[in-house]
Amino acid sequence: MIFRQFIIRTWFPQRSDAGGTQEVRRAMAKTSLMTAAGLLLSMMSSVSLFGQATFTVASSVATAADIGLTELTGQIDLTVYSGTTVAAPFSIRYSAPITNNSMQEVVVYGTGGLIPVAPHPTFDAVNNAILIDVPAGGGFGSQIRILGVRVAIPGINDNRVTAFVTGLSAAGNSILAGQNIVTVIDRFLPPFTVPLNTMFPLEFKNGVAINTQTSIYIHETYPTAFTDSVGILGQTVRTTFKIKPFPGIPQGVKLIFAPIAASAETLAVLRTKSGQAETVPRDDGSTDVEYEYVSAIYSNVTIESFRFFISIEVEPTAGSGTIKFQATLVPIGAAKPDATHPSTAIPRYLELTLPDESDLLMGTVELAYPFRVQQDATYTGIAVTNPLPYRTKISLTAYDANGLLIFGAGVTNPVSFILPRSGQLAKLATEIFGTGFNASSLGTIRLAGNTSVLAGFYLQGRESTSGLDGATADLSPKQKTFLPVVSHGGPSPATEVEFYNPGTERATATLDLYDSTGRKVSVASQEVVGGGTAVRDLREIFPQVDLASFEGGYISTLSDKPLSLKETFGNSLDFNVLPAQVPLQQERFYFAHFASGGGYETELNLINTASSVAASVTLTLMDASGSPFGIVSNAAELTIQPGAQAIRTVSALFPDLGSTLRTGYIRVDVRPISTGYYSSTPPIVGSLRFSAASGYSSAALPLVMAPMSEFVYSHVAQALGYYTGVAVLNTGSTAATVTVRAYRENGQEAGSFVTVLQPGQKIAKLLYELVPASSGQLGGYIRIHSSQPILSFSLFGTDDGLSLSAIPPQNVGQ
Repeated sequence: MIFRQFIIRTWFPQRSDAGGTQEVRRAMAKTSLMTAAGLLLSMMSSVSLFGQATFTVASSVATAADIGLTELTGQIDLTVYSGTTVAAPFSIRYSAPITNNSMQEVVVYGTGGLIPVAPHPTFDAVNNAILIDVPAGGGFGSQIRILGVRVAIPGINDNRVTAFVTGLSAAGNSILAGQNIVTVIDRFLPPFTVPLNTMFPLEFKNGVAINTQTSIYIHETYPTAFTDSVGILGQTVRTTFKIKPFPGIPQGVKLIFAPIAASAETLAVLRTKSGQAETVPRDDGSTDVEYEYVSAIYSNVTIESFRFFISIEVEPTAGSGTIKFQATLVPIGAAKPDATHPSTAIPRYLELTLPDESDLLMGTVELAYPFRVQQDATYTGIAVTNPLPYRTKISLTAYDANGLLIFGAGVTNPVSFILPRSGQLAKLATEIFGTGFNASSLGTIRLAGNTSVLAGFYLQGRESTSGLDGATADLSPKQKTFLPVVSHGGPSPATEVEFYNPGTERATATLDLYDSTGRKVSVASQEVVGGGTAVRDLREIFPQVDLASFEGGYISTLSDKPLSLKETFGNSLDFNVLPAQVPLQQERFYFAHFASGGGYETELNLINTASSVAASVTLTLMDASGSPFGIVSNAAELTIQPGAQAIRTVSALFPDLGSTLRTGYIRVDVRPISTGYYSSTPPIVGSLRFSAASGYSSAALPLVMAPMSEFVYSHVAQALGYYTGVAVLNTGSTAATVTVRAYRENGQEAGSFVTVLQPGQKIAKLLYELVPASSGQLGGYIRIHSSQPILSFSLFGTDDGLSLSAIPPQNVGQ
């Protein structure tokens, strides 16, 4: 009777509620004890391998949390069925790391002639085993039972945990053949779930709560996942959940958490540690609330669910927003406590927060990445940057020219990823979709993210030459735009127009071709099916026009449905990409950088899109300090007739610069025109193009780039012959504090640089000069924050001077 009670109280530990009532908590689902018939068969057919007594080995199996670092294994029974034991040890080696704080937590007891066995084993850390010193004198039926061994589950390359039992001496006791290995944990499960479909966010708008209460459910996934057996087999804490608001609590908002969440199945509860309702944020700014588990009589055999109620109080100044909730099992730890995770609590876990933040982010972002057909001997690299401190889900779907899903051998489409916090994905398109993905068609990759902000960038390169350029992947389709460049320089100049129709209906675009004088030369049209992509050479669009005779020119486009347009222009040596532009009426623009002399040239392209008034433009060269260059006639005057285009190089406009390399930026002033009581400026579009005298290594930027205060560049290359640079210009009237941060693809910050730019001041440096820790970095991105809006762009290229690309900034301000 005493032995039976000991088994019940030790192997099936009881839970106690606040009043001290004892209930049975843990029941083992299975045992592998032999039946009498099986034992008899074994005795008839097996022989002892060596030693004085032969043992059978049996075990009970347990279910473990897949994130558990201190999970209880099933008991092991060693039973004598032949001979008499001699004093010799058994080793029991586990297939998962043993994580007991002390062997005092492991209980060993014997029956019959083995009652003298030591109550606790010895730990053999080298072999991840426990050692049991078997006493002499145990005969048939005498037994040793071991329970309380804890192991870490994460990282196990198996779907179970086993124990291998063996004698350590040839003169010692032995194990019946075939019974050395037993299973002590037979399955790993997530210990809890939090269903998304039962959680409705707390919402407030303009300082008024839209819904004042919500709830979050936590479901146990197997009956013994939650436990309050403190003091039994080494357990030191009750199962504890931390509930936290996502993404946080804004100023002017308070949340009130109910004191308990009760299980409808058993009346077990999860209660706040204070036993009272808790209001957050607290005075110290903390917003998490912890709940401890208290079991009920049938908890050990029942899967339980708990519903937590949270209400909201909103001040009129709170603004608008939504709040959702996540749950985490705590404490968080490591199998072997360390400086990062010092907790020695039992149980402890790897971090699992549910729902995952990637499921809770609200908003939708779409990006579009064009790609060319494989036979064009080009490659496409795409990058998407997640600037938020939360994991983000994205899906990428590749469509062919007709807007149809690409499929076939060697193609996986669509593809999903979870971007790291503040992280990035940067791959070749063939790495994402497979080697056969663009074998037969060009098209567009459509990216969708369940977040409020993402930044995308793509590169297109030629396999056989050094040509390389790219553009942002922003998807902002428009109906009326301008393509400011018709390629006119270098060997075999050419211009291609890319049309992408993000809608579902067929769209028709009308293209008006103008020469540099503003004369409309020709008109053509292009149809694009819904979801489709078309790439056309201007020579195909306007076959009757001798484009080789053009000394410039541009295209005006008008479509019946919004389209996303880009142009690729250049020659056999190099090419550039520019998005279609919308004219802007503004008295002052800036070209954020120029380089002239020393083998470099900068070409300015300005188009007056007004139909009836000329544009009077003054160009002034500025140095990095914000002062005009000290040269004769540092104020080039241009008069651009209605519809006309002015293409000039810096060296031609400012011959006094000389032949040595000079850099800075250009201020562009457009004289306002008075019409009656009103004053306005002609609408201008244009571009800036840097190039090397060799004809290789050119880069282009649009004229109109809005000043920003929080933006990213989704490309960093500072090794294998590549460099990356950044230019920032303060066009404002007050000083700007600028912080440049370099991030790696995994979201880790490589380093940062902080400076103060005075009005008109500019810096342009290689990234590793600003952030030395980024030296040698391939992949990742640059994030820049300024205390007031500034102009900026990034430039990357190759050390041999054969490739160059300019990247406009992408706004990520919230």
